[in-house]
Amino acid sequence: MFADGSSKIAKIMSAAGISRSELSRRLGVSYKTVYRWLDKGVRPHPAQLREIDRIFREFVDLPGELYSVRKKFSRFLRALRNDGKLKNSFIIESVYHSGALSGSRMSREDLRCIFAGNKPRARELKEILESLNMLNAARFTLENSRPGFHAGRGYLMKLHEILTYNFPSHMPGRFRLPGTAEHGFQLRLNRLLKMLSAVPVDPVRESARCYAEMVSLRPFCGANGRAARMLMDTRLLSCGLPPAIITFESRDVFLRLVERASGGDVEALAGFISERAAATPGLFPQEA
Repeated sequence: MFADGSSKIAKIMSAAGISRSELSRRLGVSYKTVYRWLDKGVRPHPAQLREIDRIFREFVDLPGELYSVRKKFSRFLRALRNDGKLKNSFIIESVYHSGALSGSRMSREDLRCIFAGNKPRARELKEILESLNMLNAARFTLENSRPGFHAGRGYLMKLHEILTYNFPSHMPGRFRLPGTAEHGFQLRLNRLLKMLSAVPVDPVRESARCYAEMVSLRPFCGANGRAARMLMDTRLLSCGLPPAIITFESRDVFLRLVERASGGDVEALAGFISERAAATPGLFPQEA
């Protein structure tokens, strides 16, 4: 469903109601090239795949498709709650990528070392403490993401407190004071908290909207991106969906889509989150 290549192309044509000729024009390739992709199984070049992905998110209702196959992920989600090995692997992988998105240099091996209670070599104390906080916050996220759970203000404050433990300058568990030029800060903050406490109806789009608003508003003195990503996973897991691991390799695309969503266009970001959520179980084939 979320695979590369011909299945994506076919879904674009079906959702957008366009012909092969029109699709070739939009992609800037020849009709023959599209024919080879669809009928001969030829894989598009990476640059072409990126453009296909962009159009795919534009035309195909990826959140709707993710909801339609929700039961497909039930086995993985049960294992994520009950299998200690899978849970630990997920925590390491999600923290590795989330940390990398925020500029962390910690490797997976460094994180495993910290997770086991040891000190990795050649790493500064600040890096170690930040990573330890993220590992604890990821564990907190999994422990609280039960079906029907609503991540409101109290949950967000506790999550931030864990993420910024031992960093008093970040005011753990407290919102920052707005600057004199930040008109409407409190109004936007109240709107964000209202979104968080509402019963999810369309969890992927709502998660995309909350994420974009949170990183734009920056309600805390630090760790806003990390808190927003874990909050997003909490909302997805609580609605019976896989968490979305945003890989470091997709950082540039993700940041562009977040910027668009901050301007009000959340569809592309919601599609991206859907793709990443659907891909998460495949990151752990051995454990799941």
